Amino acid sequence: MTRTLFTNVRIFDGHGTAPFPGEVLVEGNRITSLAKGAEHLDATGAEIVDGGGNVLMPGMALCHCHLTFPVAVDRKPKGGETFLQRRMPVEKQTLIAAHNAKVVMDYGFTSAYSAGGATYSLEANLRDEINEGWIPGPRLIAAGTESVNDANDPGVRQSDSVAAVRAYIEKTAQAGADSVKFILSGPGFQVHEDNLPMYADEQLAEAQKVALEKNVWLTGHARPTVAIKQALKYGFRVLYHADQLDEEALDMMEARNSEIFVGPTLAWSIEKFEHPRWSKEDRDFAESQLENYKNNIDRMRARGVRVMPDGDYGFAIIPHGENARDLEGFVKYMGRDAADVLMSVTKWGGELMGMGSELGLVKEGHLADLLLINGDPTQNISLLRDAANFLMVMKDGQYHKKPEDLAHAARRAAE
Repeated sequence: MTRTLFTNVRIFDGHGTAPFPGEVLVEGNRITSLAKGAEHLDATGAEIVDGGGNVLMPGMALCHCHLTFPVAVDRKPKGGETFLQRRMPVEKQTLIAAHNAKVVMDYGFTSAYSAGGATYSLEANLRDEINEGWIPGPRLIAAGTESVNDANDPGVRQSDSVAAVRAYIEKTAQAGADSVKFILSGPGFQVHEDNLPMYADEQLAEAQKVALEKNVWLTGHARPTVAIKQALKYGFRVLYHADQLDEEALDMMEARNSEIFVGPTLAWSIEKFEHPRWSKEDRDFAESQLENYKNNIDRMRARGVRVMPDGDYGFAIIPHGENARDLEGFVKYMGRDAADVLMSVTKWGGELMGMGSELGLVKEGHLADLLLINGDPTQNISLLRDAANFLMVMKDGQYHKKPEDLAHAARRAAE
């Protein structure tokens, strides 16, 4: 069994408190010992990694991941601009998803919860390839495709039939997916006629029943209040966007706050607010969206709801690899403390993955998903937007990025 001792590090353990000096021992794929302050661990037979005083922290989790969305920071494939209107061949999307799985690992995201894939079975097969060690990628909660009107796949077409909802979930589960994604309301930002609920209560009651039978989680895109309340009423575990909240919806969230996760998805609004290429109308609307998100996040957090950054990356203007832009946005625009934001993608990330007892913390007995960061992201969360600042990435006790000579790596990252 391999033994690795990380020494001369400051440890952000995932609880949302300041990093502390210490050492961490990894044996096999688990953290087996942790020392604080001047304490030292037995280094017998261990590879010694001198962290150079940098921060060691848990691997991070994406809560709203679309690995089949094609654009990454290092790759803009042909057809990437119009992939939602004109789907790519499944073979190409499979290769793209495998590439994107590596990209998010390069940026420290060792876990990912899918918000929908290109086909029923693509992500389940991708997950299995990752788990078997054939390709690099995060721990993946695989989804099937998204339930939305889609001329390219009549099998996904929204129906007013309860039987069709049952068939959709059964087909997704049979394909090996872990979660089933429903578009519960129209896709637009604004709450108007085409953003109303897309399913009747009896359909979603059936969805809840079948999901329990098939042991899959329900995930929902829900912007208006009525769709949010449907998701909460019918057992949905992860809610995306949640733009429009009233007190009843917040009461429902609070009643289920130990069961649910909410991902508001700031990226589009941040991009349109910050970038001068967008019109004044676009920027003004984006600013109002950010203000609305802040109000909602403050109210949800006051009710004990686990609110997580990330969302909808893989477009040309928000490519995979820029996911930490959401973390930065939670600090810059949502007024959250950086250590609190990091807790939401580490500790809560482990809980999101259904592995809270063994993932998401630097803690004895936990799985060794670890990052070594050049600097202190609790003081400057923007460090996580630069892959060069990840001096080491480890998942399940195995290096995705092996630590180099850290003095050299730090100098290169600073250039």
